[in-house]
Amino acid sequence: MLRIKGLLSATTSPTKTIFGLLIFGLAVSVAAAASAPIRLWPGTAPDDPSGIPAEVAETTPGDPAAHTLAVTRITNVTVPTITIYQPDPKHDTGAAVVVCPGGAYHHLAIDKEGTEVCQWLNSIGVTGVLLKYRVPQREGFPRYRLPLEDAQRALGMLRLRAGELGIDPRRIGIIGFSAGGNLAAVLSNNHEKRLYPRVDGADEQSCRPDFAMVIYPGWLSEGGRGSRGIAPKLPVSKERTPPTFLVQAEDDGANVENSLNYYFALQAAKVPAEMHLYPKGGHGYGLRQQGDRVNTWPDRAAEWLRDLGVLVVQTPADSPANASDTITIAADNPAIRYSGRTEGMGTAKVTFGYSGDRVRLRFQGSSSVGAKLDDDSGNNYAMVWIDGQPGRKFRLNARDGFYPLADGLGNGEHTIEVVRVTECNFGLTHFRGFILGKGAKALEWRSAHDRKIEFIGDSITCGYGVEVDDPKLRFTPATENFCLGYSALTARRLDADYLVVARSGIGMVRNYDGPRDGSEDTMPQIYPHTFYLQPTPDWDWHRFTPDVVCVNLGTNDFSTTGVNVEKFVAAYAKFLAMLLERYPDAQIVVLQGPMANGEGLKSALKDAIKRQSQPASKRVHYFALTPQGASGYGADYHPSRAQSRISADELTAFLSGLMNWH
Repeated sequence: MLRIKGLLSATTSPTKTIFGLLIFGLAVSVAAAASAPIRLWPGTAPDDPSGIPAEVAETTPGDPAAHTLAVTRITNVTVPTITIYQPDPKHDTGAAVVVCPGGAYHHLAIDKEGTEVCQWLNSIGVTGVLLKYRVPQREGFPRYRLPLEDAQRALGMLRLRAGELGIDPRRIGIIGFSAGGNLAAVLSNNHEKRLYPRVDGADEQSCRPDFAMVIYPGWLSEGGRGSRGIAPKLPVSKERTPPTFLVQAEDDGANVENSLNYYFALQAAKVPAEMHLYPKGGHGYGLRQQGDRVNTWPDRAAEWLRDLGVLVVQTPADSPANASDTITIAADNPAIRYSGRTEGMGTAKVTFGYSGDRVRLRFQGSSSVGAKLDDDSGNNYAMVWIDGQPGRKFRLNARDGFYPLADGLGNGEHTIEVVRVTECNFGLTHFRGFILGKGAKALEWRSAHDRKIEFIGDSITCGYGVEVDDPKLRFTPATENFCLGYSALTARRLDADYLVVARSGIGMVRNYDGPRDGSEDTMPQIYPHTFYLQPTPDWDWHRFTPDVVCVNLGTNDFSTTGVNVEKFVAAYAKFLAMLLERYPDAQIVVLQGPMANGEGLKSALKDAIKRQSQPASKRVHYFALTPQGASGYGADYHPSRAQSRISADELTAFLSGLMNWH
């Protein structure tokens, strides 16, 4: 779509000009709440030469008579960062946009095209991520090269930390102004390969923006005014380039051909694009009002984002949970499938207590789906899977208990799955139903799984700290994700249903750093109960009969000052005997996890296996996972995402052979 303001489309009345920053007609005098700046690189940024002078910020005063505001410009940036500006939680859409200020790749207009843009994004429910990239241009490199490295890194970090930040990894875009607009366009077409060596798990994430807003860009054309080609660094294609929104004025000294030629290239490649060309406005206006129609571009951008499906705002007043055009598939609907240790089956509220507890539904005839969930602490997180593919992770703290899960689905058949990804320490979660569009129909789940695995373990089984790649970071619920741990990966690769009983720090006799002779609330003590530290109700063993049970315990028993080994072996042997009796047809796999690979634990585990009576002992197997270290660490020196994949590869292969699951 090409819209030339004042020529082809109806115009919006310009916002009344007052001295100060105006966003959507509201004076903004208080900065949006911002995080502390987050460094993009753990050390010196790649390819950066030494000898760059110290970073400096200079402010040009405003002129009240001319109705202009001060502008702060930063240069000599050697420590690139991102700063997170999050919107009011009541209006948070879950989308995020990386903001690239301009400044001719010499400096950054950090307020006019940075912080003020983040404020505007917050006003429409979007998280603003201010990118302070490296300037000025380094000798021997194209002007965009090092900023592009910073932008690639920033997108990867956001996707890696999406759950922690409460953003949807499928709705992360970029906006840039002037040179920043050039950077946004360059990243849109140069994201398939990193320009620097891998640093950590962030560089395994896609750095492709899901959408781009390119505002009065420079250096996109091949040639100056009157040129018709685009720069070689922009290999536009339908598969590569995201939907793009462009703004420029005809009297822009940076040449309007930059936007025009890029728009025509997008159009030729069938990339969704919308351009707004204004008769006048000049260059470098940002969101600041100057009485021209070009100042209405933020309204047009918000409309475009809404049409694109980026601004999915759900509030108690208008959420599908309360709308007349929706139906509720209540928790007691027989079409719903549950996995894990749950309570309340057949009632209006089904309660989850452990990592991996999940609820699934197959349905047709609805383009959107949401869920109603209550959480005791507000600190738990869940992850949605749509048609078997992972979606976003979200915190269970909505005031009205409604969570939009997917939108824009076709009206055909779909599956939805919600998995609790945090552990039992954070209280109980209560599922009340799915919300579908009116006319939708719940379908019977296709078939029951013919493979079933029970996982019994500690933090490793829970996916503790797996979402970060820094062992010095302390654990938070936001960095835990069961779906990224070895147990969930193994179950999905084997297409097996599963049940989990696991908690961080738990042992067979001694919890982490506990007394040598034993702790309270160890696995044998909590295992009979449905929920952690709740003596009632007891778990009904007949509800889930596993084909194989994987026990990964002992790491905490042998931690710090160690355990009474004889007590450990005796307790482990007794626990195994209980499992063998409880599940007379199941195989039992005793795992030695990747965090504790010492001979002491190995010997103790094998001794516990030897103490089983014949012929049941033939159903117990020892298997050691590769020790961690070579693939990095997660929080608190726990397994990283890469290590979890290695463990899942190994366990999947072992179980495939043991169970003849091929």
